Amino acid sequence: MQQLSIAGSDQPKDALMSTPRKVCTVNSASLVTKNYDGSEILAARKKEFMMVDNYMEYDIDGILDLAVPEDEGAKSASSALVNSIAALVESLCTEEDSQSASNKAESLRGRRRGGTNTKACKPSSANSASTRSASIISEWVLKQQQQHTLLPSAKGKSAKTRPTGNIAALTSSIVEFKKWTIDGNKQTEESALYRPISQFFDFVASCIKLSQNTQRTLPKLLIVPFAKSGRKFEDGDDRSRVDIVLNLVEVDSYKVDTSIKLPETTNNQSPKLIDTFALVEVKTSQDSIDNAMPQLFRYSRGIYEEQYNRRFVWGLAVSGSLVKIVFFRPNYALASPVIDLGQTDSRKQLVSLLVSWSFCESHQLGYDPTIIHHREAGYYEIKVKHDGQTKTYYSEGAVIGAERLFGRHTRCFAASEERPVRGGREHQPDRFIKGAWPEATKGADADYRDESRHLRKVTERLAMAKAKGSEDEIDLDGMYPRYDSGGRVQIRRLDAGGKCLAVEDTSKSILSNRISNELDRRHTDKMTALRSAEDESTDDNTTQSREIVRFPLRVHKRICMIGIGRPLKYIRNCLELICVLADVMECHDAIYKHCNILHRDMSTNNILFTGSGSSIKGMLIDFDHAICYDDVDSMRNFERSGTLPYMSIMNLERGNADYSLLDEWESLIYIMCWTGSYDWRARRLVKEQKPANPERKIPTNAVKHRSASRQRTAIRLNGYCTIRSDKPTKRVANWCQGDVSKCADQKRADLHTYLSFDVITDDFDMNIPYIKGLIHVVHNLRKILIDDPEEVKQQGALLKYSESERHSWELDWDDVSRKPAKVDPFKERAKVADVIAKKLLQVMKVARGNAQKLLIRDEQKDLASDM
Repeated sequence: MQQLSIAGSDQPKDALMSTPRKVCTVNSASLVTKNYDGSEILAARKKEFMMVDNYMEYDIDGILDLAVPEDEGAKSASSALVNSIAALVESLCTEEDSQSASNKAESLRGRRRGGTNTKACKPSSANSASTRSASIISEWVLKQQQQHTLLPSAKGKSAKTRPTGNIAALTSSIVEFKKWTIDGNKQTEESALYRPISQFFDFVASCIKLSQNTQRTLPKLLIVPFAKSGRKFEDGDDRSRVDIVLNLVEVDSYKVDTSIKLPETTNNQSPKLIDTFALVEVKTSQDSIDNAMPQLFRYSRGIYEEQYNRRFVWGLAVSGSLVKIVFFRPNYALASPVIDLGQTDSRKQLVSLLVSWSFCESHQLGYDPTIIHHREAGYYEIKVKHDGQTKTYYSEGAVIGAERLFGRHTRCFAASEERPVRGGREHQPDRFIKGAWPEATKGADADYRDESRHLRKVTERLAMAKAKGSEDEIDLDGMYPRYDSGGRVQIRRLDAGGKCLAVEDTSKSILSNRISNELDRRHTDKMTALRSAEDESTDDNTTQSREIVRFPLRVHKRICMIGIGRPLKYIRNCLELICVLADVMECHDAIYKHCNILHRDMSTNNILFTGSGSSIKGMLIDFDHAICYDDVDSMRNFERSGTLPYMSIMNLERGNADYSLLDEWESLIYIMCWTGSYDWRARRLVKEQKPANPERKIPTNAVKHRSASRQRTAIRLNGYCTIRSDKPTKRVANWCQGDVSKCADQKRADLHTYLSFDVITDDFDMNIPYIKGLIHVVHNLRKILIDDPEEVKQQGALLKYSESERHSWELDWDDVSRKPAKVDPFKERAKVADVIAKKLLQVMKVARGNAQKLLIRDEQKDLASDM
């Protein structure tokens, strides 16, 4: 399948560091910091994976509430089973405590007698302890069978005999897991805890299996550890070893007498992320449990990347006998307080979590029931909402996966309405499905940032314009993705009365009502503090105060679009690039004209193309950040939006001027400068070539062979290391270094005059075919935007004093303390944006015509040479 791309996705894995970074999302003040230099960007990303400031602790009862089954029968059955298994575990641990005290007394008496019988006592005491444990388990199993005979379905049936094989397996598990619950703080090596922890999970799963016939509501799945501990993932790009992997297995396929084996270095069997339910990161008691959290966060990211139907993830951090339960949501994580398995209540809490998981529906475990993976057939079944109905599509896999632990979790599928058949004809996708968790307003009707709503409007309005047959417009087919279906994802859940309801899948609906209400209260308090800080503040600290908003609503959305394109890295030369950019801007002009919509995220990631040569056509995608002029509230400039190097100056400075067409054209100039400075084909042609950007990605295992001084400059990040290079950079690199105000100041200085802008174009890669054509076009665009406006106050890029202000400032000595106001030419030009935009579009149309002539000439030459 040819490589496909769609908007709003994370960067491709083979992207060089010269590819810009996504910066802002809807109202995401926590992602827009006032200090946004390179080190701060890296620190912010490191925080994302290293847990700093991205999780909050919540009480243990609230965390356990997240795993309570919805069905009343399952809730009652799990509660009874929790009490039963917890009592069994407690009796076994109590028996161990009394036996340990007896052994110590016997050892002391032996030493007093000369120590001759001390060693001889140990085997007998161990055997007696094993016998007592087996007796306790045997009685528990017999009690479960007796309860089974009391069920209506079991009347007239006699109790089964004691399963001696199962009792022996459980007894052997007890010996191991006591080393964790009783002696966990005594272990000095992590690997010594792997088997005891695994045996505890296996013991609880075995108890659930043995008691399934005693329940009116049967458990659905069992949580069991992978047979090998401390292994690398077979399908992961991070080669670090994961301590313990928890998988889901069907109850019927689980065998109680299957014991957990110790890791063997000779066996290459490895776990798979696609099968992983949760991870357990283990540290010894000498390490703080907080030291386990960063690794747990980093490894859990891979689950999102490989499992395309995962909504949230569970995890456990362990330090000796201390445990912290972590619940990962799309925007942040909730963590329980530390519980000590040496305590009775803590052991019951962990048992409660494991048993509750076994009775939960798939959506409560973090899986998306609207995306079904048919593994044997090799395809995904994806459901998309459309006008109250549900449409079904089929895909062989995601083109883009969610590569981050927190954020939008954008996933994209090339799909069709035809079900793939293994061994049949090749699957031909004709649609693109995009799913994400963007921030949104609470109500669907009030969500003015909904991409489905924008794209549906664009599709309908442009189809009407085409039907009218306007002569001044070209055919826009293929220049934008057409809406097919889409909306907010809904999950079918049970309410308190047992009635099945379709509930919108949001970051709030994932949580229990108690936690949701608590977070709403905290969010309200922080919003109140924010408004108070803004009312009292008169300086630039407002940006900092906005960062206290930490719990925005994220909504699970999915949209299906008709139209598939290829990324810019497959464009062969500047002539094709000019044609593609001209098509995109003409398409955007038509969308603005007929739909009153501004895109607001012009970037290389959101521009695709179809065809090649003289028939090449550009495609504008990703309307996640679009705003509509029909909605007055959406025009309030209270946020930054876009990709940092391509963001307009007014966008960076968050000025009080409305976003206009000129901001889009300014972004186009930056796109041309970036692609001209950094060959956009580099990712395809020379993946091994060192990029000119001061930061470049290399595999983490390569860092081991570098000098110690270079290792100190490396920052582990997302399975890669970011290494600083001392080589000189291109001028455009300054557009994404420093805080946002410095980026804006640098862009003002570079755009202000022809000579200052000439320094930028001098950095263009002259090895790119037809690069002079691109230089000519970008200079013309800058000239019309910056130099050509009629009024003096609309010219230039730097702030300036007006004539009247300068005259008053020079002569009014009575008020010399007054700071004169400056005029911003960008704000002044925004008042005549439509006039300037027409001139800019004409430049691109002329450039496209000339480029197409040269492409046709080249095609004719190639055809003649082949004859």
